[in-house]
Amino acid sequence: MTMTSKEECEETIPDLKVSNPEWQPFTNFANKIIIVDINKDGYNDLIVTSPTSKWLDLPEVGHVHLFINTKSQPFFDSKSTIIRGLPIAHSFFGWNAEVVGDLDGDGVNDFLVAALRVSESDSRGGVYVFLGGDNRVLRELTYYEIIQPTHTIGNELTGFGFFLSQKMVLDQSLNNYILMSRVFSGEVDVFRITPRAPIKIIAYIEPDRLVIDEEKNAQDFSLQIRYTNIEGSVYQEIKLSVIRSSNYLSFNGEYPLDTFVEEKALEGSFTHRYIVHLLPTYENIPSKLAIQAEITLVSKNEATNRPENEILFNQIFYHEVLYYKECTQKDCISDYDVTPRNKPVWYQNSDQPIIFNLLIKNNGYFLTHLIIDAGLSVACKITISNTEIVPVMDSKPIWLFRTKSNVRVLYKKITSSHGSFELSVQVQCGQVLDDRRDLTLRLLIKPVYQDNLKRFEFKATTKLAAEFTIENKRSPVITKHLCRDSEFREILEFKVELSFGGVSYDNDSLLSAVLFWDGSLNPVVDSILIESSDCSVVVEENLLRHPPNSVTQKFRILKDENIRTIRLSVSYMIRLRYSKDFHMTLKIEPVVGADIPYELKSIVTNETKYHAIISFKLCKNEWLMLVFSALGCCIVVICFCFLIYYIFPSRVVHPNRYVTYIVENSDRLDAY
Repeated sequence: MTMTSKEECEETIPDLKVSNPEWQPFTNFANKIIIVDINKDGYNDLIVTSPTSKWLDLPEVGHVHLFINTKSQPFFDSKSTIIRGLPIAHSFFGWNAEVVGDLDGDGVNDFLVAALRVSESDSRGGVYVFLGGDNRVLRELTYYEIIQPTHTIGNELTGFGFFLSQKMVLDQSLNNYILMSRVFSGEVDVFRITPRAPIKIIAYIEPDRLVIDEEKNAQDFSLQIRYTNIEGSVYQEIKLSVIRSSNYLSFNGEYPLDTFVEEKALEGSFTHRYIVHLLPTYENIPSKLAIQAEITLVSKNEATNRPENEILFNQIFYHEVLYYKECTQKDCISDYDVTPRNKPVWYQNSDQPIIFNLLIKNNGYFLTHLIIDAGLSVACKITISNTEIVPVMDSKPIWLFRTKSNVRVLYKKITSSHGSFELSVQVQCGQVLDDRRDLTLRLLIKPVYQDNLKRFEFKATTKLAAEFTIENKRSPVITKHLCRDSEFREILEFKVELSFGGVSYDNDSLLSAVLFWDGSLNPVVDSILIESSDCSVVVEENLLRHPPNSVTQKFRILKDENIRTIRLSVSYMIRLRYSKDFHMTLKIEPVVGADIPYELKSIVTNETKYHAIISFKLCKNEWLMLVFSALGCCIVVICFCFLIYYIFPSRVVHPNRYVTYIVENSDRLDAY
């Protein structure tokens, strides 16, 4: 709001701007501006209406700002008294206002404020009457009465109060009248002002701001009701209740009550005080709390000392109690961060929800009561864990204006300094196949009791749900022959053939190559190489050596949709010293888990293992050793025979001189 001095003024007065960042946006601020001396101090004050503001999470309730002249430059500041009507949704309190002069004869100007509705069930509308007074009265200003159109019309929207006249004389008796139009029906109501000293009741709360601290101390505040202009004896009925937080408040200090009712006789002018006890359960207090006081005064029968049926006064007062944080540390820091804990994915051809797992870390003083606005560019249902949904979201933040789905929630749990908590945002969207853009979640977070609003964006990758199959083709057993009793370093290569079926293969899906063996072995796998001429292979993470009898390598296959068969070469560099035959087994399978949208059994059509047998043989050196060993044995045997033949007989057989011939065949001898 800008006010400029008169043109041609000798001294240039700078434009005065009245603004406050804490005011609600989009309230039609300054829909109607009234300049009037409302406290009879000789200086003009300002009445500014905002008919579309919210109150107690109700949309378009409306309120009025009252700016009191400071009597020095600048004449007005951003501090104002908020004047309200009844908390009725879509009542548009303040859609019109007008000064009507002095109605109650106290010499102070009074004013009227129009509203389209004054109750949930009555659409005729009404005009609130506010009686001016001194600054103390204005600080707790509440309406005196509500004027409604005649009861002969039906319960329909009339636009009552579109035009409000000032006080005027219309008859010869010099009676004052006020004209109020019904713009939708084309009629005008004429009301005569009856001079009298009205009963005035002012209700206010002390203190109206309560401290929220980490120690959770119990606190009390008082509701004070001041009565004036009560003539004679009257009978009062007062009903006290709490809006939105009756479970944690009490009017008697012993136990919570939804409504406190008291009936008693009154006489004269006085102030009555009611103590309200706030139980120390700060985790469950609301972001806003309002005390409702319905006061009814009826005339009292002097003979019976009981109330009669004549109602002298009936009015409902609403007063808000605000909370604020009081830091007890020297350096009070109000800061927090939100980081993602997962990589959310939106599978557009399935009904699977999108999960955003977030971690909120408090980097400053204790944190509590976060108002979280969440918005998406797609019409979806948003659910946030461990929060309470605010019933009505009437004013969407500017940052979320282009979003198609929104939710506003309240997180009420306390997070201590340097503490953290997890927040899960679940998004349920319908199937969308014509838009492949990534989904963006926008979060607008503001602590209720501190001014530290932050904005965050998190993206969910858009994909089509996995509807593919993987088939492992069988291959012959790999056989390797190694030298016995030697430490070897060998490359073990497996030829793997994978056949992909179905549609929408997920290139981000993880596969694992698991090589395992018998537990008695202790091989060392130095490295692994996975490659293919049909596609790209991306190795993920390091080689996993757990459990002890296996090694696992995760990888991804990046292929075109039209490629159905992939041939992989999986090679391991192995070091081992062993003398017995053994075998190793390779298994290729998808990696499944909490963030994977499919199960192992749903995409693997057959489970095939690839085997390698390691056997040991006699190598060249061993053959040479055997040959030389055999030759050595032969030489030893021959030498031994020579020893037996030449040395051993000569020592055992001796010659006989008496024997000349030994004849075995006597026939040959005779012939001779």
